[in-house]
Amino acid sequence: MKSGSACICTIPLGVLMGSGDQEGDIVFEPKLSAEKQIAIRTRGMAYTNYSLMKFSTPFWREVDPGMTSWQYVTSRGMQCDRALGEDFKFFSNWFEVGTTDEHFYLGSFWEGDQYWAEALTDLELGKKFAKSLER
Repeated sequence: MKSGSACICTIPLGVLMGSGDQEGDIVFEPKLSAEKQIAIRTRGMAYTNYSLMKFSTPFWREVDPGMTSWQYVTSRGMQCDRALGEDFKFFSNWFEVGTTDEHFYLGSFWEGDQYWAEALTDLELGKKFAKSLER
């Protein structure tokens, strides 16, 4: 345990959301004000994940010759239409990662709330990835 008269540091909100009763949780003495505790718990943060998809042919090279990355941009009004914790419907960016002798790879960073998306199976993520590319 460390103590001091002051400390300035940056900590991800997910770490601050710990209850304080598990190993690794941060405990404040004195406790944070109720207002700050509410702000931490209701901030609505997102978590970034990375998916890598394997394909037998690089179909994207025929569609966009010379391109190695793409992004789907929605109108500003549609960017905030997902409730906190709600399943994301589409991947919004893709980039060519590389090739092997037999396979071609596209990658994508994607966001979700409260780590819910980590429970999705590879098949579920693959379907979302393909659906997004079709869009």
